[in-house]
Amino acid sequence: MGEDKDILAALWMDNGPVTMLTTIHRLKGDAWSVEKIRRKPRTTSLNAAKVREVFGNNSRKLLKIPCVVNDYNLHMGGVDIADQLRGYHSTQLTSRRNWMPLFFWLLDIVLVNSFQLAKLKGWSGSQVAFREELLWGLVKITEEEEEEEVDIQAQPSLKKIRITKNSTLDSLPAVRLKLGNHFPIHNSDRRTCIWCSLKVKNEDGNSLDAPETHVSCELCNIHLCFNKTRNCFKNFHTLDS
Repeated sequence: MGEDKDILAALWMDNGPVTMLTTIHRLKGDAWSVEKIRRKPRTTSLNAAKVREVFGNNSRKLLKIPCVVNDYNLHMGGVDIADQLRGYHSTQLTSRRNWMPLFFWLLDIVLVNSFQLAKLKGWSGSQVAFREELLWGLVKITEEEEEEEVDIQAQPSLKKIRITKNSTLDSLPAVRLKLGNHFPIHNSDRRTCIWCSLKVKNEDGNSLDAPETHVSCELCNIHLCFNKTRNCFKNFHTLDS
């Protein structure tokens, strides 16, 4: 009965008349409490009787403290530390969109949590150094993905292009603007220039009016004019043509 009074007194003095809920602390057995040296609190009209009953004339006493209370006292500053780390290097920007502050707050939380996890894995640098390392790591990943994308897309095209009255520059194959072996080759047969055909169609003309040529692109596998009066080969492979 005496131990129960000590625990009740400790609960009252640490948290007042409140109930603490937890899903990770046991409520039975020897593992649910720890012994701690507690200092005699200042007496008030509410706790005077309990303090005198537990401490008597002692200024300190060894009391059994529930683990939930002890953990709360030890780690209650975690939120303040997280806010402090987030406030040092906040990504918040002024915005009129009501969802943007929430996005920046979530981004700050992710960065701080990542920094804390990195420290558990052995990171010994500052938060600024960690963010710089993270930034350049993401840049490196992006560069590698772009290189892989170029290698995948810059392959000889096997699909035939058909120009219609609804065709636009977006209808042309994306490989035309990718780095690769865009070399002109001479063919024995003459075929309609794709670039001229697109221009004629955009001018409400007949694609049959487009000139034919012996020159084609080795990579794009289409015929393009390449002579002293027209350089459709260059225009086709240029973004702002």
